[in-house]
Amino acid sequence: MEPSPEVKRLLGQATTAYAEGSHQEAIELFSEVIRIDPVIQSSWYTLATIYEELEDREKSVQCKIVATHLMGSTEGAADWADLGRECRCVDLLLVPPPLDRADRERA
Repeated sequence: MEPSPEVKRLLGQATTAYAEGSHQEAIELFSEVIRIDPVIQSSWYTLATIYEELEDREKSVQCKIVATHLMGSTEGAADWADLGRECRCVDLLLVPPPLDRADRERA
């Protein structure tokens, strides 16, 4: 589905702000695009890139997760493993310790 003229205008402004290094303005504009039309994958990926450049890895990974989800199961399959590793690095994926023998017997 084609984005609305308002969304296209905001995307243009957001992209320009990002290209000019106005990260905060770009974040606000991409966030507004996402609020209006949350299925535009490029908004999520660009927002992830901005957060990565600002060294906010947790927000970056969260945006990448949404963007990858929007790709669908066939296109995004290869990206999920990478995202899993990134999630571990920023403590978004908590892996429980292995069960010891007593715990396994109780389970």
